[in-house]
Amino acid sequence: MGKLRHIAFISKEPKKLSDFYQKFFDLEEVKVFPSGSRMVIDGLFNLAFLQQNVALLAVVPITAIAEITGGVVSRTSMLTSLEKALSPPEL
Repeated sequence: MGKLRHIAFISKEPKKLSDFYQKFFDLEEVKVFPSGSRMVIDGLFNLAFLQQNVALLAVVPITAIAEITGGVVSRTSMLTSLEKALSPPEL
């Protein structure tokens, strides 16, 4: 049986969520995106707190990866996809 390893929340204040989960659940913040979105992990499970104003840009790349890989998304591919989606556009 598959296990849930990742959940993404859309938030107006991702830093507050990240701080809360670090303090009360001992999760480690591993990534802060230029948009203000953040990712925390406990080793097996990770949470992404997506900045509300850019969150919709990140949904498509992650969904596409999940479809291509049959629902299996590695941490590396997920971080790469999120980083691309949440980074400011190159001029």
